[in-house]
Amino acid sequence: MVNREEVIFLVGKVSLLGRNLRLLKLMLVVCGSAHNQASLNCQALMNQKQHIESIISRQLESSKHNYYTLLNASIDCIRFLLRQGLAFRGHDESITSNNRGKFIELLEFLAAHNDSVKAVAFENASENLQLTAPAIQKDIVNVAAVETLNAIMFDMGDALFLF
Repeated sequence: MVNREEVIFLVGKVSLLGRNLRLLKLMLVVCGSAHNQASLNCQALMNQKQHIESIISRQLESSKHNYYTLLNASIDCIRFLLRQGLAFRGHDESITSNNRGKFIELLEFLAAHNDSVKAVAFENASENLQLTAPAIQKDIVNVAAVETLNAIMFDMGDALFLF
């Protein structure tokens, strides 16, 4: 903290030098009054790069991008397995297993060959956002089934369905 003599010395310097604004700003910062602290807090608040909303917004955009990347990779793996008519899950999907199931093995293969997927998959993803749970796989399969059914119905239009 600055003692009273230093502040008086600075005030005297300012009055001797006239309009030297840099020294006046130095004096205001050193003085540390409540008004000056409020002024500094206001300037910090007006700085948009430091504002909490902009920081949270940047984090949300980053996490949203990571989620979409991982979701697209999972959908690609599921589409491949559906087209081939293969089962998704294996008997033992633990981390120590040699064969963790076709879905997880395919996602690992995709992550090994695609850096953007590797950056957001498995150990780089948060615990509750890995998109490898069987319930999530079933939801994506159900969405694919509904979309396929809608495409078939759209192609048929008003035509009669005959066996």
